[in-house]
Order: sequence, then C-alpha cells, then structure tokens
Amino acid sequence: MLETTKLKSAFYELKDEGASKEQKRGAWQRIYGFLRKMANTVGDVDLFLLTKYIKRQMIG
Repeated sequence: MLETTKLKSAFYELKDEGASKEQKRGAWQRIYGFLRKMANTVGDVDLFLLTKYIKRQMIG
C-alpha cells in the first residue's frame, strides 16, 4: 500500500506544472525504479510502453 501511494504521488508530481525539473526528475526516478523491479512480471513491450507514456507526462 505504501509503495502504491508513493507511485501515485510521483506520477502526480510529474503532471504538476508547478513542480521544478529536479522534483520531476526525482519522481521519474522513483517510477522508473518501480518499473525496473516489475520488468520480470510485465513483458518488455509493456514496460517500453509504460516508460514512453511516463516520459511524455514528464515533458508535459
């Protein structure tokens, strides 16, 4: 449950227009770390698509 809350927080931080680049970078690192842990569970294509989506959210 705690990890879910942290991931949601990181995702919202990426979408927050008021967040600094450093905050967004930290949020991205937390999300990417989670995705790396999940790589064996989800397929490579799924991981690629999730990563691509999150990067787009980070750019705005």
